[in-house]
Amino acid sequence: MQNASAVPVYDVEVAYSSADAPLGLQKFHILSPTGSVAHYREIKCPGVGQLLAQPRADDARIDIRVTISFTDARGVRWIRDGAGHLSKDPGV
Repeated sequence: MQNASAVPVYDVEVAYSSADAPLGLQKFHILSPTGSVAHYREIKCPGVGQLLAQPRADDARIDIRVTISFTDARGVRWIRDGAGHLSKDPGV
């Protein structure tokens, strides 16, 4: 993950899904600014681990989609969908 802003973001939720099913949710209280450097966090989602552990052909691709939502320093909730589009969270 990367937080290119100058201030932290809060209540970060990372939702993982495969092409046909949700895999789980991972939450972080805060993500500090990282500038242009990615901030690596261990994926702690049992559904992702189970999908990766399934037998498959060596050349098989795994499609894992990630949706990230967070609250900015002004209290606005944002969502970045699986296609990478960032918008205000309509559910708030």
